[in-house]
Amino acid sequence: MHGNIDDLLDILQDSRLAPPEEARSLIQALEEVDDHVRGNGTRDDVDLGPIRRAAQHAGEEVRKVATVALARFGDQPSQLSIQTLLNDKSTLVRQVAVKTAGALADPGSASTLVGIFTNPDEDLELRRTALLAMAKLRQPGLVAVLIDALADGDKVVRQYALSAIGDYAGVDGIDRAVEPLCAIVCSSGELPEIRARAAAALGKVGDARAADALAGCLARERDDTVQRRAALALAQLRDRRAIPLLRGMIASTGPSRLEAIRAFAAFPEQSTLETLQRTLDREADHAAAAAIRAVLADISAALPKQPRPKGAPAARTGESVPGAAGTPGSIMDIVDAAAEKLGCLAEEIPDGRSLTVPLQREGSRQAVSVTAASEEGTQVLRVMAECGPADSGNYRNALETNRMLTFGAISVREERGFQTFILCETIPAGAASVESLGPVIRYIAETANQISRQLRGV
Repeated sequence: MHGNIDDLLDILQDSRLAPPEEARSLIQALEEVDDHVRGNGTRDDVDLGPIRRAAQHAGEEVRKVATVALARFGDQPSQLSIQTLLNDKSTLVRQVAVKTAGALADPGSASTLVGIFTNPDEDLELRRTALLAMAKLRQPGLVAVLIDALADGDKVVRQYALSAIGDYAGVDGIDRAVEPLCAIVCSSGELPEIRARAAAALGKVGDARAADALAGCLARERDDTVQRRAALALAQLRDRRAIPLLRGMIASTGPSRLEAIRAFAAFPEQSTLETLQRTLDREADHAAAAAIRAVLADISAALPKQPRPKGAPAARTGESVPGAAGTPGSIMDIVDAAAEKLGCLAEEIPDGRSLTVPLQREGSRQAVSVTAASEEGTQVLRVMAECGPADSGNYRNALETNRMLTFGAISVREERGFQTFILCETIPAGAASVESLGPVIRYIAETANQISRQLRGV
């Protein structure tokens, strides 16, 4: 595994360590290994030799840091040594050992971590770190410790405990936390940030007994953050009392807007589909539009299919799609209207249209195909454009480009022995409209053309 090494470097840079040349040598070795793992995404072929030598032969403090570093980088013998370092006399060493025990999710460290956390004379920062480490162990025996931590005098400890309880969702016995969490949510004397975290934890735990407490919180709460968290938690419980506030959240530009959009997936019904479609039709934010389309796809797939009128012929792929954003007739009518609005030339092809899209660069054109298909029983539209030959040397660039795309994703298509990069976006047919389809066609065309020119070095 790969862990952050900043805390280890802080210890090594402490001028009190002796001899300093050993510390400098280990710093260099750690940075080289860290750079290798970050750059390659793997610890395969990494040289841990210098760190192993420091763990065996350097001065005491440097040996301890080297042992922790090896454990974080996946060296199993060093992972066993972490148990000893949890009881080290140095608070700094115990701090990094506790953090490492959590990162390794080492079940054997549970009792020691509990001892550190429950010791009132222990360093406060170390207690906090021990609680974070316990959160990653997900052991039923630690549930009671986390619940007791909700009454701790330190605000940060209480916040960490609330987050940890949320992370324990599904662990045996975590249902015992529901009652104290509800009490926190309903407590007017508790800090808003604590109440908000308690609401979020209730949503993750997913116990229906919390619904009334969360709904009551919505009715009387004045803090916006607590209200948002309570509404999102109610949505996780699939309680319809969350819907009015979710609608208000997606109509605003607040910090939880994307979460509210995704929360609507808990309510797969026609009214939700219509609410999201209206929002998408006027949506200017690319990230929000992408989130809405994803939820529309989930809801469309979950809704029961409309029965075909008796005696009516079955629709062929690319022709009649009932309920396409309320537009009657063929889904290709929507494609044709969107193409006309963009000034595209349209040619009929099997299952769809081949469009020649005018680009912003004067005189430039890009071919884009829009075809209808069925994916797991759901009718969809695929908007696709070729980007050029799929040279293996460009695979990494393609993956990096994928992370920055607003619509679609780059993939490789093989045809007649040749591999080609393609840019493709899939849209639920039930969510398609002239207003929503046009920007996708335009984006796919412009982006595919740009990628193609980059590949050709133009």
